[in-house]
Amino acid sequence: MDKAIMREGGVHNLPVEAMRNCCYIRGLNPAALNNEEMVEWLENWIKVSSQVDKHCYSLLLHAPILLGYNAPSNWMLIYPTK
Repeated sequence: MDKAIMREGGVHNLPVEAMRNCCYIRGLNPAALNNEEMVEWLENWIKVSSQVDKHCYSLLLHAPILLGYNAPSNWMLIYPTK
């Protein structure tokens, strides 16, 4: 999917709803993010995923935790206010 996004001109060319779906699929809650924040996060994700080869698939499998777990937009899901 990431290669297709880049082949089609990059994250900037995605409609907003497609960007939201891409974030969800990759482990980020985009509910509180604006377009620029989603673009930045997805570009960072693609930087990582584009470097993955057959010897480091584990990195890609762990990327949702490594890149998304501590993202502020995920904090509201992880640590709900009481």
